[in-house]
Amino acid sequence: MAEQKTIAVMGHVGMHNLGDELLFASTIQHMSREVPGVAFRLFSMNPEDSSRRYGVPAFPVRPPALPQVEGGGSGIWSRLAPGERYREWANERAFLRASRKNLEGVDLAIFPGSSQITEAYGGWRGFPRTLHRWARLCEQEGIPICFLSLGVEPIHHSISMRLIRRMVDIAEIFTLRDPVSIDRLRAFGVERPIEVVPDIGLAFDLPPAEQRPRPGEITIGINTIPYYHPDYWKAEDIEIYNAYREVLVEFTEAMVDRGHGVTLYGTTEWADRMVTDDVLEQLSERRGPEFASRICAPHIGTLDELWDVLRRLDYAVAARYHGVVTACLTGVPVLGMAYERKTLDVMEILGVGEFGALIPDITSEWLIEHLDRLISERDRVETTIEANVRTARAAVEDQFELTASLLKNDGR
Repeated sequence: MAEQKTIAVMGHVGMHNLGDELLFASTIQHMSREVPGVAFRLFSMNPEDSSRRYGVPAFPVRPPALPQVEGGGSGIWSRLAPGERYREWANERAFLRASRKNLEGVDLAIFPGSSQITEAYGGWRGFPRTLHRWARLCEQEGIPICFLSLGVEPIHHSISMRLIRRMVDIAEIFTLRDPVSIDRLRAFGVERPIEVVPDIGLAFDLPPAEQRPRPGEITIGINTIPYYHPDYWKAEDIEIYNAYREVLVEFTEAMVDRGHGVTLYGTTEWADRMVTDDVLEQLSERRGPEFASRICAPHIGTLDELWDVLRRLDYAVAARYHGVVTACLTGVPVLGMAYERKTLDVMEILGVGEFGALIPDITSEWLIEHLDRLISERDRVETTIEANVRTARAAVEDQFELTASLLKNDGR
């Protein structure tokens, strides 16, 4: 009887972002198929949440955060609060000891997807150091580590660049989800050949759909994101946020006036709900509470709840990257309101790039015009999406098969 294998799945998940959870779920789903009887060990930002979602042991992917100060230059210790340097060192040492113990018996480690190569949250001390830390730990413990279909955001700090170059060199398998990400790595000296493999979420096997009668009216889903919101965004600007919100308000109002059903929904409930509430409040002030009550605004906390909402839609307008991915995965024609280039990139991969634009370039008139076009070309768009999702799925499945081959005849 073959010895049971154990796979560690690692990432910056556990923050109730269902796009990131989709990547974990897809990885677990496919690796379970590729390696029968495999055991999983998860490493996330919220181990308790991850263990509850997936029913397997989970551990921290980062050490506990220490107090930091804003600004203060670019030195290694510059963002730590006064008197915290020794605690930082001790914190790191304790975390490394615990992590080595948590890796005992692991045969393979996987970081699946998402924009994990970024300085946006914590500079080099955040994502770059976390990725490098686990690459080094796995290298020292003799565990092959794979970074699959990652996204890369602009990197500026020399320490980040050094950490990422080393991490890429250590990886047994390293792929990116779009050509722009390759260009960004090449810009700071990564020379390793890198394959583009689409977003891992596009290979997720959806649960069976419950057959239910469809209403006669068209139903449009609007996937919100708190774009430049002061309570959420990495660079806040209330004027930019208000302009974006106004576009959503005007478009929602126009759709209800047409007699369409409208569903405002988020894929990161605690953050996206801020926008939904703002839009409903504005509509209530302009058109009255009865008008606003005609808009559906479900609370979504799990992937199953998300699929249930998406399967009730005829069309979607998605602001989040995985808002586009999940709409296409369920066969819903989608308009993309891109907060970053990556959303337009995935729409190009799916063959519907003509239906996306960056948020600053989008007006309510643009949304109405492109929705009308989407409706008139629905059959063509559905066929295009279906074919490209199928192609993306095949590439992702091949990648999982290659990853699983690291566990076969490895002598461990």
